[in-house]
Amino acid sequence: MEGDNILLPPPEGGVEFILTSKSLIKVTIVTHILKKYLGVDKIVTIDTGLALIPPQPVGNAIVTCAEKRIEFIKKQNNVGNNSVIISIENGIYRDKNNKTIDCCCVVLKTNKFQIVKKSDPIEFPKKYYENASQMTPNNYQLKNLGFSITVGELIHRTYPHIKSNNWMSDALFGGIDRTNQIKKPLVDCILEYILMITL
Repeated sequence: MEGDNILLPPPEGGVEFILTSKSLIKVTIVTHILKKYLGVDKIVTIDTGLALIPPQPVGNAIVTCAEKRIEFIKKQNNVGNNSVIISIENGIYRDKNNKTIDCCCVVLKTNKFQIVKKSDPIEFPKKYYENASQMTPNNYQLKNLGFSITVGELIHRTYPHIKSNNWMSDALFGGIDRTNQIKKPLVDCILEYILMITL
């Protein structure tokens, strides 16, 4: 179904799509997917860098941090009933086999429902997880949500040619571009959104 374009007329009053980031990677993929599936030509982008979330969300806090970006926008801005807010958050966790994993979480929220989807896991060397944990001070105020330094930053220090915000695109770490990592959960969110508004 991903290859299909599903163009729906906007409800009365129109729908405003808001992205909780001005990141070029996020803006580009969200703009493309909304245009493809919903015929949306314009999105609103709002910087949520001041939201109280750590640079590196960990575990269940990945979803929590995406939601905190949404709450930050709702508190700081006049968000209408026809607004659809999309929040994208990458985070890390240990799976049941003790593998260290990166995943992307996409949260889509309207005034009536919320949709949460996650990407496929990307495994990375344990040392980066452990180093990020060790480098986070014990008194770090957001430690319950994650680490004060990202795995990407540590990888970039080791391999300066690898971008900290797209380290998974390098062949050493799986060769999956972050745009593609975001794409699947984003498309899944949009398809479920279409289903919800057409019921």
